[in-house]
Amino acid sequence: MNKMAEFIRDLPYMKGQGYDTWAIYTQCRLETGNFEHVPAYNFAGMMNGGRGPDGKWYPDKTWKGKSQILSSGEYREVNGVDVLRPEESLFKMYDSPLDYFKDYDAMVKVKFPIAYPKRGDGKFYLGYLMTYDINGKIIWPSFCTAKGYEKHLVELYDVYNADTHYELKPTI
Repeated sequence: MNKMAEFIRDLPYMKGQGYDTWAIYTQCRLETGNFEHVPAYNFAGMMNGGRGPDGKWYPDKTWKGKSQILSSGEYREVNGVDVLRPEESLFKMYDSPLDYFKDYDAMVKVKFPIAYPKRGDGKFYLGYLMTYDINGKIIWPSFCTAKGYEKHLVELYDVYNADTHYELKPTI
């Protein structure tokens, strides 16, 4: 069974957690390049920790699973311009799509307080996959360093929904 088929097999778990599974599918399809690049069942590039202001990597001390160093393209501001640069980062590893879904759900509950309560409304949910402070100001895009990531996800939600060439679509 390929990773996309395994993803679809375990996706009902997310429906049981109240998510619009089409939104989860949309995000993961974008993040993995049509499910072509899925290292260790990490369907949305979930990192273990993050880079500090000093440029060093700081692992999440609460993560008990395995991790791997991978190269990824990250947008960083250089002289007021966003520049895509390759960076090595520490990514979480999962044993199955179900393990990934459980960690994803736990992370969304904490990091996305505006999106989480509306997780059943796919477009709203995808549009708010960023972290806000208590005044509603965006303080961290969390899933992606590219500006406009969440807007792009909302657009892809309809595009992917209209895409009928996937055999597994009826099960989502």
